[in-house]
Amino acid sequence: HFYKRMSSTCNIVSALDKLVTLLTPHLGLVSTCMVDMIELDLFSMLPISVQSELLSMTEDQLGKLPTLLFSARDISEQAPQVDSMLDQLRNHSMEALGLVRDIKYDEDPSMLEFWDKIMSEKKTHEVCEMTKFVARDVRDCDISCLVDLGSGKAYLSQVLATLHSIPVLAIDSQEGNTRGAEIREKNLKTKWEGLKVRAVDRMEGKSPSNRKKRVKKTKSDEVLAGEKQKSEDVEISDKKLIALTQFVEEGSDLGDLVEKHFPGKGDNFGLIGLHTCGNLASTSLRSFLSSPGCKFICNVGCCYNHLTEDNKGFPLSKHLQSQHFTLVRLARMLAVQPLDRLATSNTLPNKSLLWRAVLEMILARVAPTLPKDQRVVGRIAAKSKSFVDYVRKAFVKLKVETDITDNELSEIFNKYEKEFGAKLQCFYQYRALFSPLVEAVILTDRLLFMQEQGITNSCIVRLFDRNISPRSYAIVATK
Repeated sequence: HFYKRMSSTCNIVSALDKLVTLLTPHLGLVSTCMVDMIELDLFSMLPISVQSELLSMTEDQLGKLPTLLFSARDISEQAPQVDSMLDQLRNHSMEALGLVRDIKYDEDPSMLEFWDKIMSEKKTHEVCEMTKFVARDVRDCDISCLVDLGSGKAYLSQVLATLHSIPVLAIDSQEGNTRGAEIREKNLKTKWEGLKVRAVDRMEGKSPSNRKKRVKKTKSDEVLAGEKQKSEDVEISDKKLIALTQFVEEGSDLGDLVEKHFPGKGDNFGLIGLHTCGNLASTSLRSFLSSPGCKFICNVGCCYNHLTEDNKGFPLSKHLQSQHFTLVRLARMLAVQPLDRLATSNTLPNKSLLWRAVLEMILARVAPTLPKDQRVVGRIAAKSKSFVDYVRKAFVKLKVETDITDNELSEIFNKYEKEFGAKLQCFYQYRALFSPLVEAVILTDRLLFMQEQGITNSCIVRLFDRNISPRSYAIVATK
């Protein structure tokens, strides 16, 4: 069985120690902000040999640098130090350390793959893959219902309840999300049967049928009788999904909520979460532990930058806590960077990064009393025709008054572009290579936390295609 092939606690501790040992000398690098590229001369943080090797690369080679993390291509002759680091990072991936469990599905493709577009491509992929995995485990573990914690728009809950007839309690702390989920559920309810028919048509290689033609067929008594039965089925399925606005306290027993809304099921339910933000992922793991009736959890976390730097966010394991190991917010922001997409695109950083770094130097000159944490300009680069236009928009947004001329702004930019343009690209691409390593430390810490709590049937699973959904790993456990 899938859950009989878990890594031992000893192996997880060993893997986490290896990850931390590799990351520790580079904590300064991963804890940087590109805004400070020029002001703090971040490029000088890199070893001289690494600087030289990066600067010797063509733009095409530099753009493809992230792809080397996912291949065995050797660049030791041209860049021996960079190649050595790539090799170390490859050997310290969660897959290489044996922390990730492969999943295989024997069943046919999900009907959702052939659905009309009711979600974005990314969300459709996530809901489709997680539904397949969760539905299988609900069946294998004989789970009676599910709690979707941090359900958001409740797409996952709706699919599990409607297509798989699994009772789901969708909980979100934002009333707007709950209300939106209820409205969406009501709107979709009348369309599910038609969506199913069109999906089946596509699965069978047919052109999806037209709704108007199907409506005409309903004139017959036989079909009308069928529709009556469908209507009764819908009434039954009403009870399959309940959306609830609730803030879940850490350490609370979710079984009480389940029992209240699904009587008789509070002692045998599962807990799921698709991209639970920041500490909500940690809260989900603790809720699994503190709920005797919760037998299964599948949690995909995200937004590591919103984690608190304590035992409620990171680190969770006593092992890392005893070492006083922490990751500052900038390091956790790097872990959120979609490296697979960067590798696929083979492109260099957008011009806005250099613009923002130069703007920081200008602000230090014309508005030295403006605190750094208030120098937030947002995404105005895309709306700017030139660097000068960008700076003027920033001045307006920040309410900075200055008599600096456009010519002076252009001269400043030209000066820094010449000196730091190539360095910024090199630093950005090299720094991005450490993104999976930081994420691996965070997720392995969570896995070890579960093991420390006696949940030996726990593992990390990659559910999604990382090019489509960068936060693709789930913490999965049973008890």
